[in-house]
Amino acid sequence: MTNISQALKLRPDRPVEPLALRVISEIQQASRELGFPFFLVGAVARIILLENIHGVQAGRGTTDA
Repeated sequence: MTNISQALKLRPDRPVEPLALRVISEIQQASRELGFPFFLVGAVARIILLENIHGVQAGRGTTDA
């Protein structure tokens, strides 16, 4: 399989919430230790993609990840 996705970069003027980063980091570490890949979905993923990467004010209805 060929990966044709472009790397996304966070906007320095819109940092991700520290608590969200902590949770994502813990999940990433656990998945790495267990040898399982993970994929982030839910409201947190949406906010990071729209607000912290693309700069679009999306608003948040929930905080699920």
